[in-house]
Amino acid sequence: RQRAREEVDVLPLQREGFGMPQAECEGHRPAGGVAHMSRGSQDGAGLTEVEGGTLWLLRDNEGAEKNLRNEAQRRGVDPARLVFADRALPADHLARHRLADLFLDTLPCNAHTTASDALWTGLPLLTCLGNAFAGRVAASLNHAAGMADMVTTSLDEYHALALKLAREPDRLAAVKSRLAQNRDTCPLFDTVRLARHIEAAYMTMWERWQRGEPPASFAVPAQG
Repeated sequence: RQRAREEVDVLPLQREGFGMPQAECEGHRPAGGVAHMSRGSQDGAGLTEVEGGTLWLLRDNEGAEKNLRNEAQRRGVDPARLVFADRALPADHLARHRLADLFLDTLPCNAHTTASDALWTGLPLLTCLGNAFAGRVAASLNHAAGMADMVTTSLDEYHALALKLAREPDRLAAVKSRLAQNRDTCPLFDTVRLARHIEAAYMTMWERWQRGEPPASFAVPAQG
C-alpha cells in the first residue's frame, strides 16, 4: 500500500474515464451505514440540493447497487447520478480519489483505512462523530491531519457543512489546499514520530517494571 501511495501523484486520470461528468463529485462508502446517513440528510447525501452533483460509490454488491438506485429515484434523484466504480489495483484506486471533490463518511461505521487513503491523496473527508469506536475513527484521523473543522457532531451539522462545501467552490478549494499542505507535516503520516512515541511508551513500561510498579495508564509526552 505504501508503494501504491507513492505512485498516486504520477498517474493521470480523467473523470470521463469513470463515467462521471466534470461536475461536483462526492465519494461515499457503500457499506457501513449509508441508509442511516441518508435518512439523517433526508435526500440521499444532498443530491437534490446540489445541481449536477454525483455520488461515487464502490461496486461491491449487485443487490445493494439496485437498492440504492431505487432509493435515489424514490427521493427524486436521477439514479444515473449514482456512479459505481469497479475494484481496481491499489495505485489506480488511490489515484482516482483525486477525481472526487469531497469524501462523505458514514455512520454507524466510519471509513478506517479508506479514510486514511483519502486524506493521503488530498481528498477532504467530512465525518460525523459517532458514539462507539467504529464511528469515531475518521474523526481521529481528521484531527491528526490538522482537519478538525471537518468533524461534525450531529447529522444536521454534517448535512449543512456538506452542502456548504458543495455550493462554495472557493471554500472547498481552501480546504483541499490546507490538506495538501498538511500531508507531509501532520502527525497522521509522520511514521518516524509515531515510532519515537511507541519506543518512549515501551521504555516507560520497562522502567515501571524494573521499579516493581504495577501496570498503570500513562501519557507519552509529545515529541517533535
